Amino acid sequence: MRHRACFLLVAPAAAAALAGCGGGSGIPAGQIAFTSDRAGNLEIEVIASSGGDQRDLTNSDANEVRAEWSPDGRRLLFTSDRTGDPDVYVMNADGGGVRRISFGAGRYTAPVWSPDGKLIAFVKQQGQSFSIGVMAPDGSGERILTTSYFADEPTWAPNGRVIMFERKVGEGASRLWTVDVTGHIQKEAPYPVSGSDPAWSPLLH
Repeated sequence: MRHRACFLLVAPAAAAALAGCGGGSGIPAGQIAFTSDRAGNLEIEVIASSGGDQRDLTNSDANEVRAEWSPDGRRLLFTSDRTGDPDVYVMNADGGGVRRISFGAGRYTAPVWSPDGKLIAFVKQQGQSFSIGVMAPDGSGERILTTSYFADEPTWAPNGRVIMFERKVGEGASRLWTVDVTGHIQKEAPYPVSGSDPAWSPLLH
């Protein structure tokens, strides 16, 4: 399982500014959530895209990583090991209302919102077994969609009905697979090369 040191994510409200960058900086307006190690551990912080003072959104002795804005920009997902193993947490955009939403056995990582904000996809590791699952934003209704030797980095299709992820079989190369939200239909993506870290683009209008 890979762990990245820093993440930069722009709040969804900034998407509308992409077509016309205002101000002298040439950077779209919005808030950037990211992981910082300035406190000695990893914490989620936020800063305006135009610069200025950064603010702590989390403040604990644990490592908090992988900030992920909700589609409406009001909440963030993140992963924290504050209880030992990594788990998924959600908080308000101002850092308040922090609550843990994963409570099963194993390590929960790589949370990502569905396009409509009604589901969260995640990776769950138990021993040498990796699963792709979904749950509601309050942690209810957890369902495992697929399990294999290695699965990671889920990304949602724009229609919110399919999740792509990387899967490795044995010591072979990673390949891209898809699974629908029922877990009944899964298949290898029809691409002739190995791949990892998929990111599905939104629909373009």
